[in-house]
Amino acid sequence: GDAAQSAAILPYLEHADSGLRTVAAGALHGPQPEDVRQALLRALEDPVLEVRLTVALTLTRLVPPEQRAAAVLREALSPAVFAAEHARDRSRFGQAELVSDIRVEVVRAFSRLGPSSEDAARLEALRNDPDLAVAAAVRAVLETPAGEKAQ
Repeated sequence: GDAAQSAAILPYLEHADSGLRTVAAGALHGPQPEDVRQALLRALEDPVLEVRLTVALTLTRLVPPEQRAAAVLREALSPAVFAAEHARDRSRFGQAELVSDIRVEVVRAFSRLGPSSEDAARLEALRNDPDLAVAAAVRAVLETPAGEKAQ
């Protein structure tokens, strides 16, 4: 990431509008200065799931990937998290395809992190997930040799 661009985006991580926080988090990836990494780590505590997820996914795309993103990623492996969010707000996470796409991206993010043995076991448990796209992503991650991580 370009330092000037990152500096311009950074304030939006704390904007009142969660949509702007989400967009800002998604725009910060690649090589970043330490202040950007630290701002993203603080944003992992955002009260809005979409923001936390985008931040966690972005942290896996930093150079080097940030292991502390794993806690939020673990949360998003479960479809129950999305069902609970949908129950609170019927306008959110009501489409199965959207939830599936997010869970697939979360599985791929673990590949970028190099999952811990605990997370590899979590992924292994999803090998036969009822969501076929998630199950296929899990198999691809688990069967990819170390050093050939997903981008």
